[in-house]
Amino acid sequence: DVYKRQAKNGSGIQGIVENVKIIPIKVSGSDVEVSLDNSTDIFARGIDYAIAAKADIINLSVGWGFNQNSLLVTEALKKAIQNNILVVVAAGNASHSSLSYPCAFNEVICVGAFNPDGRLSHFSNKGSSVDILAPGFKILSTWPLSLRSVNFTQRTGYEYKDGTSFAAPFVVGALAKLLNQGFSPEVSKIKLYQGARENKTKGLILNGNLDVERAIESTPLSFIYPYKKTPAIVNWDKKEKRIRLSYKNYNMDAKDITLKLRSSNAEIVVRKPVYKIDLWKKNEVKELDFHVSGPDVIDSEMSFTLEIDSLDESKFYPVQVIASSIIHDKFNRQDAELTKGKFRSKISQHTIKAFKNISRFENRDYLVINESKEKVSWALLKYTKGAYHLSKLQNTNLDK
Repeated sequence: DVYKRQAKNGSGIQGIVENVKIIPIKVSGSDVEVSLDNSTDIFARGIDYAIAAKADIINLSVGWGFNQNSLLVTEALKKAIQNNILVVVAAGNASHSSLSYPCAFNEVICVGAFNPDGRLSHFSNKGSSVDILAPGFKILSTWPLSLRSVNFTQRTGYEYKDGTSFAAPFVVGALAKLLNQGFSPEVSKIKLYQGARENKTKGLILNGNLDVERAIESTPLSFIYPYKKTPAIVNWDKKEKRIRLSYKNYNMDAKDITLKLRSSNAEIVVRKPVYKIDLWKKNEVKELDFHVSGPDVIDSEMSFTLEIDSLDESKFYPVQVIASSIIHDKFNRQDAELTKGKFRSKISQHTIKAFKNISRFENRDYLVINESKEKVSWALLKYTKGAYHLSKLQNTNLDK
């Protein structure tokens, strides 16, 4: 149990692996010059430095929203993964299931936190992008002697801290241990996931709690896993409501695979919920289309479960889906106040997501999104003074 490990000399802390070299890369602080267009671009420099230094694993205990996302970071992470570098990212401490970057990028390992009792930590993010949980509550770590400790009466240089930033390094150590035993980066990642213990908290987590011994002992065969970890978007105004999911087989060829999608909402029906695939080759990505039906008025955030059965494995993955509507000249939804008047804007077509206005529950505010191949434009459509008004547009580069 990683919570019970102590230093061999009876003082301080001890990690979960030996025979490693740590390359500290500083990307923030008053002495770090930031002269780039986007404040998150500085992390791309750090990633490039780690690639040049031939690192085997990169730990990123950082996070930001999609509006702060950086094309430079996206390309740097792609380059790292192409170089067979394992990228481990902290999930964040906002206790929600919304997207956080760089956790939402394809093929990074996103780490949430669990408590000593094995349950999801109250502060930890969850969702379709969170791959695994590791200890993150009251973790004994080094602490600057110049700062006063909260948990120690003397300045010992140690402190107990909470957060997914403390959970991610546990996963880094586990991966280093697997690499030290001769496993390839790809196989180490699969064994990490397959060895995870079931989490006691029911929630949106792709795998369970970190278990190093089980990871070492696991025998990976085929391994079908979510490729795109962002929630699927379904246009709820269309007669044919389609959910598109993307999965990849990360190990040896799989045969006789059955995939079944189930909704957690009894009002939503998955039509033809079963896929049968005779052969799924190694490294092959498949896009699966499921058609659903349901009432006109529905919550924008929906949850499903995808069951995967093959000759080698049987598992369940949570699936997040967002229902959206498209605003246009003939927009006519019974549950939207926009039908009371005309909506005009310079954007020709929009995806809309409604949420409650905390100060005025009789009305709704809307997040209006327009996507193109190059960028995403978004704004807040807010109800004030008896009418809807669109805020200033924000633009974000989009990597397809």
